[in-house]
Amino acid sequence: MLIRILGVFIIVAAATLYGVPSADANSRFTVNNMSDANFKMYIYAGGDKACWAEQKIKRVSSGNERSFGCAGNNTNSCKVTIFADGGSICRDLMDSCNKDTVRLADDTTITVVNDGNGSFDCWVTK
Repeated sequence: MLIRILGVFIIVAAATLYGVPSADANSRFTVNNMSDANFKMYIYAGGDKACWAEQKIKRVSSGNERSFGCAGNNTNSCKVTIFADGGSICRDLMDSCNKDTVRLADDTTITVVNDGNGSFDCWVTK
């Protein structure tokens, strides 16, 4: 009986330790919306190769700066698709999953501004 209880304790302890995420498992980034549009973001895990299942959908109002996170899955990054005015924006930064998704490294800021031609410019800074 004691051996059985000890065995259960060891299994529970091992599962608890294994389930604790490492310090770099979660990634964070900041969005600075300096445009005159509100936009919606789909945030994917850093290790999501296909970007099929977003972890979160968030809105960022015009003039706001917000910080978000994702499960970085030891990639130290999140993947983000940003939509404004009915279409995806920041396409000039596309480098992940598909033509609309941007990979944002941990502790970076993506800034969105109007380009003066009815569209948007986006840039990423560390």
